[in-house]
Amino acid sequence: MEVDGRDFLNSPPVKTVRFGGTVVETLAKHKRGDSSDYELLKHQLADPEIKDAQIINWLQEFRSCVTQLTKDHEQLIYTILRLPWVGRSQAVVEEYMAFLSNLVSAQTVYLCACLKMVVSHFTPKRVTICEGGVDISDSDDEDENLPRNFNQCHQALQLITKYVPR
Repeated sequence: MEVDGRDFLNSPPVKTVRFGGTVVETLAKHKRGDSSDYELLKHQLADPEIKDAQIINWLQEFRSCVTQLTKDHEQLIYTILRLPWVGRSQAVVEEYMAFLSNLVSAQTVYLCACLKMVVSHFTPKRVTICEGGVDISDSDDEDENLPRNFNQCHQALQLITKYVPR
């Protein structure tokens, strides 16, 4: 599979700026009781300005150590599940779906959280407009990206059902 002229699944992560060690190093330090890089990692993942290349790099690293992401890392996983993947570049969407597939197959304890996250994206975001001192709330169901976003969520659900026993 090629994305932006490179073999997406077999190429090394693109270099991005970040602080702290690799995910594997951070998990090891956290296990030894040093949580500084772990907290920094969660903070970086929660950054609303996170770039596509950063998301892809993190997800590739998480995929390489998904067996270590046990219930002890629930907060970290919930932070990853809040990453803004729907409507992003195709490379982000594909890497996120690959991460979800790996996570639910290796750590079924997160299945429910993954399903809830995907299903939550089927509901259009709420838009609040203030007119005359009154807040009017409505769904953003006229967003031209809704069909694409719904399709991405549907693909994610199909992937999850492919990897989880019935």
